[in-house]
Amino acid sequence: MIKDRHPLLPHLMTLLESARREIVISCPEAIMPLFDTDDAISEMLRVARRARQTGLRVLLRQFESVKMQGSRFIHSMQRIPTKAECRLLEEHPEWRAETLVIIDEAVGLMIPTKTRRPIDLSERREVKARLNRFNALWDAAHPAHEMRRLR
Repeated sequence: MIKDRHPLLPHLMTLLESARREIVISCPEAIMPLFDTDDAISEMLRVARRARQTGLRVLLRQFESVKMQGSRFIHSMQRIPTKAECRLLEEHPEWRAETLVIIDEAVGLMIPTKTRRPIDLSERREVKARLNRFNALWDAAHPAHEMRRLR
């Protein structure tokens, strides 16, 4: 499948395969095709289902456009509502034009919207600063009621 050949997938997969406890994702734009690959979805679900304390948190600008695009990633999250949480935040002065993935509060990947060149976040200080900003945005966001469990 062409979608599964996203050029940033190797960077993301390296991170996801190392995850043990938590994955946080911040996407100020619609979910990128990067997250809709079979391998990425499989790894995120593996982490979320691994233990009682594990999980997946996703911060989006809007849900409806993602849903209308038929995101397999979002559909998979809806199947594990106690382990995967999505919140929406339309505007915030601290939300930068970058997609951010942080794994186990230790490493991360930042993808600026303009360049799409991945930036590995490996220094703990740098990861912690980005995670603190993510948590502030998370607290300002509201739950995505659209994510309620599928029947």
